[in-house]
Amino acid sequence: MINQTIKKYYRRTDVRFEIVKQLYRREFAVLKPSYMDQSKKNMRMLRCHNLNHFDYIMQYLKFFSTDNFYNFYKSLATYYNGIPIQKLNYTERGNGDWKQTHFKEMGSYDLMIDIDAGDHNDIQHAQYSAQIITEFYNKLNVPYYLIFSGKGFHIITPGNYFNKSKNIIESDNIYFLYSAIARYLYNNFSELVDTGIYDPRRLCKLAYSLAIYDDSVYVAYPLNYYVELDDFRLKEYNLNGFDKPVTKRGMMLFNEKGNVKQLEGVVVNGKEKV
Repeated sequence: MINQTIKKYYRRTDVRFEIVKQLYRREFAVLKPSYMDQSKKNMRMLRCHNLNHFDYIMQYLKFFSTDNFYNFYKSLATYYNGIPIQKLNYTERGNGDWKQTHFKEMGSYDLMIDIDAGDHNDIQHAQYSAQIITEFYNKLNVPYYLIFSGKGFHIITPGNYFNKSKNIIESDNIYFLYSAIARYLYNNFSELVDTGIYDPRRLCKLAYSLAIYDDSVYVAYPLNYYVELDDFRLKEYNLNGFDKPVTKRGMMLFNEKGNVKQLEGVVVNGKEKV
């Protein structure tokens, strides 16, 4: 029954449209849930700029004709020209050179603070962690999106607010800065903050996509108002009975007219190495 519910959810035009909106000039990746047969390859380096792209990929994966489900992700990076156009078959690809130099094509690279409960029974700890970190961000006027990820929360600041090199071989690059910010938040606010996720090809969960686990399925959902975090109830995001709005909801950028200068200053003054 849950398999049919997953397929029905992804057949919704409003869901597919909101997913595709987030993928323009980003990498699209489909990864098997950890509990499923891993003999089937995960797929990365997918270009998905419109509904036709999305539907074609789903058809190639036989998503609607089998029970081979995937979790959907996007790159934290955007690229000036998007992911190179290519065939889905891995044996017909030739991306080796692009993978080595892709940072030269990078337009931006988002800061994601990943708060992972590890277990759904610990979701209240993750909720509290997200509350105190967003309060800290609000105090410093840091712009961010807030998204329930399926087992925790993502706090994402768009990369265009930062001015750092994306070249991984330069010492003063954006990845070192983001790691320093994550360590600061880990040390001062919550041990649920993942401090080891910053490399040029890092992925994050797509909002409005499904987080599929062996015993449950949740909708990764953007929280557009502070009250939605304060009153968060895990059961409301379970796919079984999910009835929250999708059409025209999008994602709210909190503190849109803010900046990251104070955040960078706090991290530097806190003696984090940047």
